Amino acid sequence: MKTAPANNVTISNSTISDSVLNITQSAGTSPTVKDIALGLKEILELSSIKALPEPDRLEVEDLAGATLTELSKPSPDIARVKRGLTRLWKFTQTVGEGVASKIAAELIVKASGAGG
Repeated sequence: MKTAPANNVTISNSTISDSVLNITQSAGTSPTVKDIALGLKEILELSSIKALPEPDRLEVEDLAGATLTELSKPSPDIARVKRGLTRLWKFTQTVGEGVASKIAAELIVKASGAGG
């Protein structure tokens, strides 16, 4: 039978009695998640993205927006983030937007290092 690893928590100078504790570990504040969000915002601010034909620009905004929504959750699903980034990367390649495509590719690498 496999046992779960022990998690030790030390709480100093506190009294806790007759309480149920919920501890939530969140990746939402990690530097990697913040870097990915900033990179997505950078893509959206590119003048070349703003100059795309409206259907293409809206697609980029939708793809980036969905990924930003996932990143804003208390515990973002890094696998979903990577899928969103991959879709964005592929789409920016199809519309010939090299700078955005390069940034998206770099963000995929960051997301891969975030444990997804």
